[in-house]
Amino acid sequence: MLTLFSYDLPIEIAARAIDLYLMDGWKVIFKISLGLLSMIQSQIRHMTSDEFMNFLKTFTRSMNFDEDELAKRAKHFKVTKTMLKDLETLYHEGKSTNVQTKVINGKYHLVNEDAETSSCKTGGSESRVKGK
Repeated sequence: MLTLFSYDLPIEIAARAIDLYLMDGWKVIFKISLGLLSMIQSQIRHMTSDEFMNFLKTFTRSMNFDEDELAKRAKHFKVTKTMLKDLETLYHEGKSTNVQTKVINGKYHLVNEDAETSSCKTGGSESRVKGK
């Protein structure tokens, strides 16, 4: 992901992303990625998956990003080590294709559409929620 930032974004933003990564670790990379997506959400909302994938390959070169605005948006997202660990586990289990993150009553839920349960994470605690 760092290569993505250093290759496609203006040097000021890439340098800031790398600085934040060195201070706070991987969760900053995800926050910045989510911040970028939030900045283009109105453009991608009605795209097909093919259009979206093509757009992702070029949008950083065709848009002007304000580094302060991106940092502000990135700070808005809560990404915890527990969430990253859950995503890593789902990826290694091969279940990541149908997983969605939902916020219900202030708690983040990683919902696997193929499973009967979903994992609910908040403040390091975990509970299982029966589905379907």
